[in-house]
Amino acid sequence: MDDLRQKLEGQGLKDVVYMVVNQQGEQARRLHSMLAQRLSENITLYKQEEQQPDVWQTLSGQKDDFLIYDRCGRLTHHISLPYSIIGLGHVEGAIKDTYCKRICGDCTHERTETPEGCVEKADALPDADATPAAKEDTGHGHGHGHRHGHHHGHHHGVQPRSHDHNHGHHHGVNHGVQP
Repeated sequence: MDDLRQKLEGQGLKDVVYMVVNQQGEQARRLHSMLAQRLSENITLYKQEEQQPDVWQTLSGQKDDFLIYDRCGRLTHHISLPYSIIGLGHVEGAIKDTYCKRICGDCTHERTETPEGCVEKADALPDADATPAAKEDTGHGHGHGHRHGHHHGHHHGVQPRSHDHNHGHHHGVNHGVQP
């Protein structure tokens, strides 16, 4: 996930917060320190406590899901396996869409000018890692196994949800990503 973070930062997508939410079970708690060592210091690891409500159950998510939020804390994409495999381009496309397109409408925490990473460059080449499905995020009845829902429009991988008021972009294994 840190490779994707670095790639997007290199393309000008700044101030994106990446977070991994570990599962709540005993095995996940036992392996938490190993996971923490494997993650970059630029990616927050959230450890669930046994007595707290399970984050993944609350968010209707599962292991390896990516939840993408905008700066106002609105869920823009909920991507599940197999589409949550980073190399397929779906997660990257969802982060870019959320960062650049204001798909949930205006947000007081966003700038009025187009962010640097969203300006098309004349000499830019298409990303070889992206797939057409990642760019065709229309959500019009395709049976791709994404979770569908209505949340400020139709988007593949969107699960309607009301969330807290975190400011920033969170992306997330048991992932929460917010541009």
